[in-house]
Amino acid sequence: MEVLLALLVVNLGGLALAEKRAVTTPTVCEEKLKTLTQKVDILLRQLQLQQMFIAERTRTDGGSGIKQARWGAIGTRPYHTSSHNMNWIAGGIFPHSQARDYFVTSGTSAVLNGVEFRMAGQGLMMYRPGQTFKSPRRRLPLPAVPPQVLAKKTVPEQVAEMKEWFKAWRDQNYKVRDYRKYFKPVLCYLEGKWLKSQGDDKLPFSQSFLSNEERARYQAYSGAIPLERHAFKPTSIVDFENGKPVFATWDYRILCHPVNQDIPTSTFRLVDDLSIRTPRRWTMDQLSRQMLANFQLNPLNRPWKENSEFADSDYEFLDQLMSQVPGPNNYDGKLYDDAFSKPTHPFTATTDKAAKLNTAFYHRWSKISQTGTGSLKARHRGFSDNTVFMAQTSQPSVAGMKVEECNFVGGKKVCKSYEQRWSYAIPLFITYITPLSSWNPYGLTIHTKLGYNDRTVFTGGRNGGFTTAKAYNGTSYNFYYTIPTEFFGSPQRGAAAPKGVLDPNGGLRKVSTGGLHSILPNIPGVGALRQTYPIFPIHGEGSTAWKEYEALADLVLKRKTHANMFLEPLQNI
Repeated sequence: MEVLLALLVVNLGGLALAEKRAVTTPTVCEEKLKTLTQKVDILLRQLQLQQMFIAERTRTDGGSGIKQARWGAIGTRPYHTSSHNMNWIAGGIFPHSQARDYFVTSGTSAVLNGVEFRMAGQGLMMYRPGQTFKSPRRRLPLPAVPPQVLAKKTVPEQVAEMKEWFKAWRDQNYKVRDYRKYFKPVLCYLEGKWLKSQGDDKLPFSQSFLSNEERARYQAYSGAIPLERHAFKPTSIVDFENGKPVFATWDYRILCHPVNQDIPTSTFRLVDDLSIRTPRRWTMDQLSRQMLANFQLNPLNRPWKENSEFADSDYEFLDQLMSQVPGPNNYDGKLYDDAFSKPTHPFTATTDKAAKLNTAFYHRWSKISQTGTGSLKARHRGFSDNTVFMAQTSQPSVAGMKVEECNFVGGKKVCKSYEQRWSYAIPLFITYITPLSSWNPYGLTIHTKLGYNDRTVFTGGRNGGFTTAKAYNGTSYNFYYTIPTEFFGSPQRGAAAPKGVLDPNGGLRKVSTGGLHSILPNIPGVGALRQTYPIFPIHGEGSTAWKEYEALADLVLKRKTHANMFLEPLQNI
């Protein structure tokens, strides 16, 4: 009996304990889960703030621009290695002259509004933005061939007449021949934006993203993948929805806008770069004839004068050009920035009665209404970033940002929420598309049925040789050989070296490339003319150290101009 009582007591105690656990255990778990959730929320918020700190640090370390190009050489001095330039090309971005409208990026790192990323090393066709909100990007229009050239009966006569048009462009003399209709400037730019992650989980880790990210990490870890083929595009927590973080992935693209006006070549000025000139012992004139040269547009759209500088410029010629460039909403985009009840007006506006600024196009300067005064106040989009251009967008794929403004009205707190989406851009280069892109005096077949690089051209071992068996079978946009080699003086090597191409009748023609160049090959009687002007900003230019360096460089290289600045008198200047 005692044994049975003991067993009963044990069982009752076990049941009581089980009942107690059944009552208390869920409560404890819920408390722990709640505490854990709060800690995770705090960590996620701190992670978001840490990302903001890094972006703010990057913004104050420098401006938007090219930061670092892929290495090309090393040496015994720091300036023997690449910086924002590769060892032979400015910014690591250049036209691919063999193709019609094609350029190459070489794994260059850049910064846009505090976001640092690396572009993939790849070839890209030159596209312009679409027209409507949903329309895709489009191919660039090519200028026509001057009718005076086409009117000539023979190819040698056409060659001679075409040279006259290039002379007029070289001399900027449109009274002799109005070249402005046929030599069209195109502004190419780098655009970046945060793309919101899609799907219920709002995570950025798609299979394609993970694949590219793994390759980028492995490349950085081992250096095993050559040429930086894989881009590095950061991710960020941009918002919280129902307690869950919303991720966004950085995305970039390079597009080109056909400028709606002529840009005189005299508005470009060579930018000195001692890290390029010093190891090569180049003069400024020698640098100007190299693909490493970078240029600056005159802020007032007029020819540069010697030693002319502008210490207080604001709205510049570059602003006028970039204002023609649309953001992700494309050319038909119309958006207005009315945040904080202060409508945004163009920088050229004089009163708040002026039309609002269409913020769907790229800009950095604007004016906002002063409450109750009717006057306007100038505003710059970047805190200290004078090179970033911004465009508002309503594309749902772009991650937005929300803010709430609260004021007391009649003793009551009234709040209003704003949400906007923005993209960012910097100019890269201006290239002139010439009549050579459309000139085809031999009537060579341009194969496009199988795409940009139509294999019909080189199928069967054809390599552009000078026999009917080895000559290209017509041309394609990727093997764009259409120009009579006599136009470039029949060179045997270099960018204008001829290829053999069969015409529609099976005849063999010796032709040179009609694609874009940084500097055109020498044209006898005309010269070697620059076709592409890099104008990209450099990230480091926005730092205080770079500004001090530039001031010191001017002081040393222009001693006569700045003679009064020296603390000790200079002898034999």
